[in-house]
Amino acid sequence: MKKPMLLSSNTYGYYYPTSEQFHCSHGGWDSPIKFIDDNTCSVKYVDKGKPIGYTWLDSIPEEFDYT
Repeated sequence: MKKPMLLSSNTYGYYYPTSEQFHCSHGGWDSPIKFIDDNTCSVKYVDKGKPIGYTWLDSIPEEFDYT
C-alpha cells in the first residue's frame, strides 16, 4: 500500500512501507527514505540525505501525479 506525501514544499510522491522507498509522483526517480521524527525524514538521493521536512497527504494533486 502506498502513502501520498510531500517532501519539503515542492516534491510530491509516494512512500511504500514494505520497501521503505519514496517514489516521486512524476516517475523520474525513487530513493530509500528514513523517518527521523513526525516532521523530518532523510531521502538518500535528495540533498545527499540531509534531513528535510515532510507532510502526509490524503492524495497528491492531480496536476502533479503522473504515476
